[in-house]
Amino acid sequence: MHDDMSATHTNAPSRSGTNRALGRREGDDRSDRTTQPERYPRRRSRALIRWRLRCALGVLALAGCAASPPAAREEIKVDGKIWSWSGTRRITEFLEIPAGVTLLLAPGTTLRFAFVDRDGDGVGDAGLHVLGRIEAVGTPTSPIVFTSAEAEPQPGDWQGLVFDNSTGNLFTESRFEYAQHALHAHFSSARLERCRLEHNIEGTRLGNSRFAIEHCLVRGNVSKGLNFFGCSNAIRHNLITGNADGIFLFETDTESVVEANNIVDNQRYAVRLGDFYRGGKRIGENWFGTTDLATIRERIFDRANDPGLGRLELTPSPTPFVTGWEGEP
Repeated sequence: MHDDMSATHTNAPSRSGTNRALGRREGDDRSDRTTQPERYPRRRSRALIRWRLRCALGVLALAGCAASPPAAREEIKVDGKIWSWSGTRRITEFLEIPAGVTLLLAPGTTLRFAFVDRDGDGVGDAGLHVLGRIEAVGTPTSPIVFTSAEAEPQPGDWQGLVFDNSTGNLFTESRFEYAQHALHAHFSSARLERCRLEHNIEGTRLGNSRFAIEHCLVRGNVSKGLNFFGCSNAIRHNLITGNADGIFLFETDTESVVEANNIVDNQRYAVRLGDFYRGGKRIGENWFGTTDLATIRERIFDRANDPGLGRLELTPSPTPFVTGWEGEP
C-alpha cells in the first residue's frame, strides 16, 4: 500500500541547471568556515515558522507537521505515544515526530521523500524532524529505507532526519540515501548498526550529540562521510570509502572515539580537521589502505596543511579490520 503524507505541490522549481545545491557546494570547503553544524539553515527556520503558524491555527493535530492523519493501517495507542508505520510512504513535507512519541518502523518499510524546493535553494524541503525518537529495526532481507522519491535521484533531494534533543534512537539494517544530511542532530543520541549511508551530500552532520556508529557502510557521499562537532561519538568497525572526505572533525571532538575502521579510497582526505579545530586529537587504530606512514599522512588534513589547526595523532593498523562489508560491490 502506498501513502502520500501531504498534498502535492505543483509549483516546485525545476531540478535542472546550477540551481541544485550539489552543484554549488561540491568542492567548496569554504562553507565549513562559516556554517556550524548545530545551526539550522534558513530554509529549516522558515519551515519551523510555517509549522508553528499552522499549529496555532489548529490545522494540524495528532501528527505535528503531518498534513494528513495517520493511515488506517497504522497502530497508534490511545495515549498517542507510539506510532507504527509499515509499507511504502511518499513524503513531501518536513514532518515532525513530537516529543514523547516513538515512531516504530517495521522491517521492509520504505520512506520516499519527494524533491519539493519551495524556497528555491536547490535542496529538497522534505524530511523528518525528530523531537521524540525513532526505532527502525530492519533485517538483512527486509531493510528499512530512507530515500528519494524521484525517478532520477540526486544527493540533496530531501533534507534528512533532523534530531533535536532526541535520545534513544535506534537504527539497524537501515539505508539512508540522497539526502542533504542523512542524519542531522543537535543534543541527541542514537545507535546505528549494519546501516548504509550512501549518495548523500553528507552522511552525518552531528552537533553536541552522542552517536554510536558501528559496522556501517559510509560510501559515496559527495562532501563528507561523517561530520561532527562537539560530540562524544563511538565510530567503530565501519567501512568509510568513496566519499570526498571520510571523517570531518569540525571542532572540539576530543571525546569521540574513532577506532577499528577501514578508512580507504576517499577522494580528498581520510580524516580532516575543520577550520576551527584547535589543539590535538588522537584517534585509535584504523586501517588506511597502507602501512606506509608518509602515505597515510598525505591522507590527513591537520596542522601539516594549515598551521592554525591542531595536530591529529593516529595509530595505523597493519591490516584491515573486519567490518562486515568485505566484498560489497
